[in-house]
This record gives sequence, C-alpha cells and structure tokens, in this order.
Amino acid sequence: MAPPTPETLPPIEIDRALCDLCGACVALCAPDSIQISHALIRVDHASCTRCMKCLPACPVTAISGGVQ
Repeated sequence: MAPPTPETLPPIEIDRALCDLCGACVALCAPDSIQISHALIRVDHASCTRCMKCLPACPVTAISGGVQ
C-alpha cells in the first residue's frame, strides 16, 4: 500500500462547537488556509497542504482530519 499523500488524506475539519477561536492553528498555518473572520473559523480546503501542524496546536482538540 502506498504511503498517504496530501491528496489522499481526509480534509482538515474544525468542530465549531468545540473551537474557542484561540487562533493557535491560524498562527501555524503557513498557507493561511485557516482563517477566523466575524467570530467564525473556516478552512480553505483548496489551499490546505494537510501538513497537520494545526492538529496538535489546538488546545481543545477541535481539529480533525488528515492522518488519524
């Protein structure tokens, strides 16, 4: 079986019910795929490289996807 690539990994998802909008994930997102605007957080899946740096950065584990 081939190792996963960004194209084959599940997309990053943020549980808005858990997210406290702290911005830790935003600060680590190099392509600026995660943005907070008007008290809402969103992921631009087209620009997300699925580097997974956001997953461990979230203090409330609101982010899922990528390698499980």
